[in-house]
This record gives sequence, C-alpha cells and structure tokens, in this order.
Amino acid sequence: MFGPAGHLYVYRSYGIHWCMNVVTQVAGSASAVLLRAAEIHEVNDDDVVPGDPSLICRGPGNLTRALGITGNDNGADCCVSGGRIEFLRSPIDLKRPHVEQSTRVGISREKERRSRYFLDED
Repeated sequence: MFGPAGHLYVYRSYGIHWCMNVVTQVAGSASAVLLRAAEIHEVNDDDVVPGDPSLICRGPGNLTRALGITGNDNGADCCVSGGRIEFLRSPIDLKRPHVEQSTRVGISREKERRSRYFLDED
C-alpha cells in the first residue's frame, strides 16, 4: 500500500481470501483502492468460467479467485503493457457511465460512511 501508484497491494483477508488493492499515490504514502468486483466482457475459447458469469467476479474474494490473484502478485505493475495484470488504456464502451456512491459493506465500524464507488449504467 506504500508502493508507487499503479501497483497491486495484495493481502489475505481473515486468512481466507486474497484481496487486491491498486495503489493510487506516490511511493511512501499509504493510499489504495480496494477492487471489489468486475464484469466479464470477453472470454477466450480456452478459458473455463465456472458458474454464473454475473456472480463470478462479485466481491473481493471472488474477484481475486476468478483472476487467479495471489500473494505472488503483490507489487505487480498494472500499467506496463504485456504484464499478467494490465489496466485497459481506453475505457470500455458504457452506455451512460455514471459514478455512484454508497455506504460501506462487509464491515463492523463506520457503516454509514459513503466510501463505496461504482458505475451505474441505468
């Protein structure tokens, strides 16, 4: 979490699930965003996607499991072309992208804090 922007910070949550954050500030400054979900847009013919595709990447533990993220990916640069984990350089064509904000989920403190952001296509 103290690494350079654009790198992964991967850790175990409750000793069970891997969680993946993307560092957002300069090295030495603790700032990162937890990736909680993703949407599958394309699957290669040789990929096996078990279960309901709309649920496979829902939740931080499911997301890392679906992407095969482990502690070995901690510190990976997501901004380098050709890396195992790479951020898209251009946005996916969304109908009407609109960033929504809501209260936090899956926590015991500060539940009312509006620190959860997501795209709403409706």
